[in-house]
Amino acid sequence: MPSDGEWEALVTAVGGESIAGTKLKADSPLWNDNGKGTDEFSFSALPGGYGTSDGSFIGVGDIGNWWSATEVDASYAYRWYMLYYHAGVYRTSDDKAYFISVRCVKD
Repeated sequence: MPSDGEWEALVTAVGGESIAGTKLKADSPLWNDNGKGTDEFSFSALPGGYGTSDGSFIGVGDIGNWWSATEVDASYAYRWYMLYYHAGVYRTSDDKAYFISVRCVKD
């Protein structure tokens, strides 16, 4: 799983936070309201939303979320996300109890 720094390097390499989402999102109708991307780097990001401890899934079609391997503390870690209505890629921290997608990296 990529570290927070590896996510940041990816976003920088594809043009920066404000436009990286468009370049990394899959060219797929799974993104709501034609929020699909160009998938210029074959990253094929899809909007899986996230799951909660009660078994609900929220935001499917609206948001793609991916954990980083970098923890904030014992309960929180950084995640990166893309929204159907924005061109960017963003970082925040969240409770590790959420079911959020991961990407694997090969060293």
